[in-house]
Amino acid sequence: MQLKKRYIALIIILLLIALLAGSCIFLSHPKPDGVPGPKADALAKRIQQQMNLKAWRDTGAIQWIFSGRNRHIWDKKRNFSIVRWGSGHSEVKAVFSIPSYKKGVVYQGNKKVNDPEKRQKLLKKAYAAWINDSFWLNPIAKFFDKGTTRRLVTNKDGSNSLLVEYKSGGLTPGDAYLYEQGANGLPKRWRMWVSNIPIRGLAATFSGWETLSTGVKISTSHDIGFFVLKLSDVKAAKDIRNLLGKDPFTELVAKKNAAQPTSKRTPSPKPTTPKPTTPKPTTPR
Repeated sequence: MQLKKRYIALIIILLLIALLAGSCIFLSHPKPDGVPGPKADALAKRIQQQMNLKAWRDTGAIQWIFSGRNRHIWDKKRNFSIVRWGSGHSEVKAVFSIPSYKKGVVYQGNKKVNDPEKRQKLLKKAYAAWINDSFWLNPIAKFFDKGTTRRLVTNKDGSNSLLVEYKSGGLTPGDAYLYEQGANGLPKRWRMWVSNIPIRGLAATFSGWETLSTGVKISTSHDIGFFVLKLSDVKAAKDIRNLLGKDPFTELVAKKNAAQPTSKRTPSPKPTTPKPTTPKPTTPR
């Protein structure tokens, strides 16, 4: 009797696996080929212009909450990041440089994590969260990153979409995204061919566009069908002090300076007094 129950349980598990695999195949879409070249690059630049790429580059600091879980503070000027998750005594706060996250510091429940193995494990998790969550924050800014290719895809209705593939970089090189434009020139939807999602060509919308104080446009809502991924509390400023009123990275800066020889540290700028100029005699013509 016990053996029969085990067989029934095994059959149910196999049926569920087969159902899941069948659903992934049924919901998947083939990745289009597209044509690389100047037209694809021109479309990518037009989308970036609508997003206000210049404003994004001038944005020195930004904060956001990813899907109600990870809380981010990103100092874009100095490439520093704080990632928090959890709450109460289990809350983790990781402070690190990008991309050299391994030299960061970690707190758990307001206590500094000194165990090297645990600290590295948490820093690795924080950096992976930053890679993923900052990409969702503004993937448009990464159209021309090193290792990317851009292809123009012509749709059945004659409109054009942009296929961006990442041959290198990030944690999952080889991922591809097809951007479909809306009436305002910004993406209205993308399809994703990524290694960590079994459904090939899974679609997600771009909506909830917000123009931040620095002028950059950010999509804060992505409907994936079975759930909506939201970015909340998105704020930006020209630098970290204008964003938060203080510098939360002083400990990280001190740690970095302590590890460097004095000759390599950046000295504080000294005020300069302009030298008086002696007028040169002029020779009359």
